[in-house]
Amino acid sequence: SRFAPLSTGFIDLKTGADQLEEGSVKLESGANRLAVGLDEATTRFEAGFGGTTAAKLAAPVTVQVETSAPVPNNGQAFAPYFSALSLWVGAVMMSFVFYLRRLPDSMQSASRPAKWFTKASSLVVLGSLQATVVVGVLGFVLGVHFAHPFLVWLVAVLGSVAFVSVVLLFISVLGDAGRLLAVVVLILQLAASGGIYPVELSPDFFQRVHGFLPFTFLVRSFRATMFSAFDGRWGPPAGGLILFAAVAMLLTVLLARWKYVTKESYGPAVEFCPVAAST
Repeated sequence: SRFAPLSTGFIDLKTGADQLEEGSVKLESGANRLAVGLDEATTRFEAGFGGTTAAKLAAPVTVQVETSAPVPNNGQAFAPYFSALSLWVGAVMMSFVFYLRRLPDSMQSASRPAKWFTKASSLVVLGSLQATVVVGVLGFVLGVHFAHPFLVWLVAVLGSVAFVSVVLLFISVLGDAGRLLAVVVLILQLAASGGIYPVELSPDFFQRVHGFLPFTFLVRSFRATMFSAFDGRWGPPAGGLILFAAVAMLLTVLLARWKYVTKESYGPAVEFCPVAAST
């Protein structure tokens, strides 16, 4: 009859439903066996490794992060590095404004210390002034909070004087080549001072020279005085800056090759005021 296919379909549907029910029973039984097996595997695993869980083996070390000398943001964290950079660039720029190798003819018979003092005294004053400006801009313009404001200024002055002394040494001994050397040393210090990221992440060469660069001592001093990093121990790196300055000054006194010029030629290398045209 015409209802025969429908009857056959219902029979097939019932057969399929029975098979589905039977499969569901088997699936449930298998799931239970899997759960029992996992529990047994975990128990045997822990027993075999002395009670150590798999999670402990996957992450055997628990990291506890302790923050010391917190800084509000990355901008302030980079302040020691870029402050040191500014002071070194300022020392190099002095060599473009003043003739660091020239002395007046009248100084030819003077002692070497007197010649050094004549040239270095004004540079040291300018170096101290630029350090004051840098610290003032950081504190009053950029809003960097200093843990020890006076000490920040003090180490800035020490760093600036050390940088000026080193640049004066380079130029008084090597002439214009000394200015190039100052730029090369600056590039080296940017990579090796550990100002942006830990020096341990740098190549081996930079790690070796890290402890012998004035940048390293100034950045460390700034971090100690600005943010109380390194438990606020600013003295040792500041002492390193004093040593750099003293050695550079002594070498300049002993090795400088001064160029003597007439009084008219002894002046700034840059005209600060326009000269009135003659009529």
